[in-house]
Amino acid sequence: MTSTAVSSPYSLFQLPLTRCCTLYTCDQQRNLHPEEHYVDRAGEVRSDMGRQGLSRDNTVRTPTPFRRAIRSCYQCGFALSASTPPIQGGVSARNYWIARWLAAQGHSVDVVTNAAEVESGYRIRLLQGDTEWLTPRFERGGVRIWGTEPHGPRSQHIPDHNPFVTKLTSLAITAIETASTDVVLGIYLEPYALAAYLAATLTNRPLILRHAGSDVGRLLQQPQLGPCYEQVLRNADLVCGSPSTLEHFSRIGVSTEHLYPDPGFAVPQEVFHPNVMPIDINRLLAALANDSGVPATGPFAPINRALPTIGIYGKVGISKGSYDLVGALGNLKERGRRFNFLTMCGGSPTEMTRFSEAIVRAGIEAETRHLPFLAHWRVPSFLRALTAACFLENRFPIAAHAPGIPQEVLMVGVPLITTAEIARKQSFAPALVHGHNILIVRDPRDHAELAGVLDRAIAGGDDLAALGDEGRRCVNPEGVEGCLARYEATLEHALVIRQRRTDPHRHAPIAPILAKQDASAWRSFPASRRLFWTIAKRIEALEPDRDAYLQALRLCSACAEHWHALSASLPPYTGEVLRFELHQVPDPDKIDAADTLLFRAPVADPESVIMTARNVTLRAFDHDMDALIHVLLDDQEAPAIWPHKPKYYVFQHLPGRSRNRVIRVSSTIYQLLTSIDGNSGINQLLRRVNAQNNLNSSTASQGALSTLLREGIIIAPPVSAVGSS
Repeated sequence: MTSTAVSSPYSLFQLPLTRCCTLYTCDQQRNLHPEEHYVDRAGEVRSDMGRQGLSRDNTVRTPTPFRRAIRSCYQCGFALSASTPPIQGGVSARNYWIARWLAAQGHSVDVVTNAAEVESGYRIRLLQGDTEWLTPRFERGGVRIWGTEPHGPRSQHIPDHNPFVTKLTSLAITAIETASTDVVLGIYLEPYALAAYLAATLTNRPLILRHAGSDVGRLLQQPQLGPCYEQVLRNADLVCGSPSTLEHFSRIGVSTEHLYPDPGFAVPQEVFHPNVMPIDINRLLAALANDSGVPATGPFAPINRALPTIGIYGKVGISKGSYDLVGALGNLKERGRRFNFLTMCGGSPTEMTRFSEAIVRAGIEAETRHLPFLAHWRVPSFLRALTAACFLENRFPIAAHAPGIPQEVLMVGVPLITTAEIARKQSFAPALVHGHNILIVRDPRDHAELAGVLDRAIAGGDDLAALGDEGRRCVNPEGVEGCLARYEATLEHALVIRQRRTDPHRHAPIAPILAKQDASAWRSFPASRRLFWTIAKRIEALEPDRDAYLQALRLCSACAEHWHALSASLPPYTGEVLRFELHQVPDPDKIDAADTLLFRAPVADPESVIMTARNVTLRAFDHDMDALIHVLLDDQEAPAIWPHKPKYYVFQHLPGRSRNRVIRVSSTIYQLLTSIDGNSGINQLLRRVNAQNNLNSSTASQGALSTLLREGIIIAPPVSAVGSS
């Protein structure tokens, strides 16, 4: 390797790296329903994803393997480059693992990518043994990469630019024709969705598009970019996204029939676990110095392993809290604290120079070691080398951004220091408690507050190790199987949509027609919408005029004009269904109250006073609403009546969710919850409820209450001081 003079700690980011790339398929259709949670008799919260794997007649589906490859045009993180190794970033990691898992399931996956052309500031440093991870091969499936060549004299033109869209489109066409690909998948609008759209159109293949955060939040809003992206989205067979972005896509003209829930992601537990071996930092620093042809001193000097090590990884930026962390660590050094500071981060040359200068100003240059981005599968080893990991993103300009770094840190059992903004975005946010399983900073711009939390981590001890263990327990990550099933269902559904498009005899589905009238209302009330569907023909008879018929189906306005005739056709439980779904729509006032949960006391003494969390609503219903909703969402004919069977529910309003969390509880627990007055403890409430119902002490009730405490449904008074021990 060519020797490079190191003028700053960041010279190692400029080292030449190995070229690389990545790849996809599908299998089995599943009916997916909104997840609901139940407290069982043992006090555990369990989830039910509905009647997965059942057809409309409730018979088990036979898996339908697709032998041809699924083409994937991959996306980038925040820069205009493909997000697959050696590109750094969360989206790159997700793309890599999904491709690998699908290949392991026997699918042939081809990836069209320009990853080899990524800028040095966002490039992963591949170490010995990494290259075989890039194109995994399995007994029945594998990954194949189609990578673009660097822009050079042969492709120059005036005015010159790197023609990524043209190169990716050409490679995709070649790959599709070579592998007889069934479906084209484009992830991220620029340049991958555009290339995927062109390739799919020119080869007459179904097209699936997925977005990230920055492309929808920033690129789609640009007047010289947005109109093109909107046309591409309108012409895709499926557009996957979160509920909020699907709502936006509906407003810009994407047919509801072509909107589909994002299949999501599961953090790979095969590498993110607490037993992973820590990376040898000093050995890595020596290797980096050797590759650079410089002595292992200064930025490459070994660290003192006896000292606590604070670390960060990801992109550098103000909204990432990078500079706030440096400032707080500088404050701690002035107070005599000793520590190591490891950064596995990158960014533009200007950003990295600014970051380096901030470290010098803070006086922590001697404590700091800068590492290049390492491959996604090496991140757990980096984390295990830390005493605590920081992720301090705050006031991020794209509200929908939900990074996976916090979950990765917690899954390896390393204490996490993060912001309230990030903590409340996590799927397991109800289980997070400051000082018990996580360390939370309300505002990292308050360097005194941040330094107080960092000081607690630097002090270490058994309490910090216990905090890491508790953090790992609170995550409860999803397995790979569910994630793969959703991807396979998505890919198969795209084929179904394309078949409908090419079938001249098919009837226009009613879903997009209804959504055009009041998309936001219908999406919030799926079971209620199903009830209106079942009587569509009766309403049509009342209003032969098509427009008036559609207006009659609206929940909000014109429905009242026909209410007497309509109500005669609606089942008697319609009001209950509407009420149940209404309580699943988040209330902004209650969501604002959810932040107090992050600073609640971790464990309440059985005799200490408890209160119901302010982001919780309690409601009783006359019917088993879960069973009724499942019947309606399974596309069955709405039953004329439904058995009277009272059930009791807790609705938990959480930030960043399109629907509230639903927990079903027993009548005894519901009675106890409604009797909480803010002046009684758990044991006192249990004795009162047991006496009212002539019951003996119930272990099941105690277990359920413990679960509700852990999940933040009932809480002790919140902790007043954030940085206190």
